[in-house]
Amino acid sequence: MVVEKFKIVAPKLLKPAETDFVFDGMPEGYEVKILGRIDPNTYFVIYGPQQFVGYTVWKVAIGPKDAMEAYDVYGVTVFRDGGSTIIRTAKGGFFFPSPLDKKDVKPRFKKKSIELIFRK
Repeated sequence: MVVEKFKIVAPKLLKPAETDFVFDGMPEGYEVKILGRIDPNTYFVIYGPQQFVGYTVWKVAIGPKDAMEAYDVYGVTVFRDGGSTIIRTAKGGFFFPSPLDKKDVKPRFKKKSIELIFRK
């Protein structure tokens, strides 16, 4: 599934310059949970229902801004350390450290550091 042209409206963007990011194909009632960049031309968007009903309905779109492909999330682990999270997809696993983590722990995709732009 190719996904394109959805305007991300986020209350707390970590990098305001990314407000021009567009993403289409997100089902009605869904919202962006996490937005980031894997490399200079590859982005990821993790999205799910506004009302939490479990992680099995979350999706991940990966690719350049104008040709993202959506994948099912098939596993999510949230640790009790304040929110460190592992999200597994067919394309690979994401790791996001707890927002409370004061150490220099970076988010990762397939064990490679990635840039976090927004996290709800």
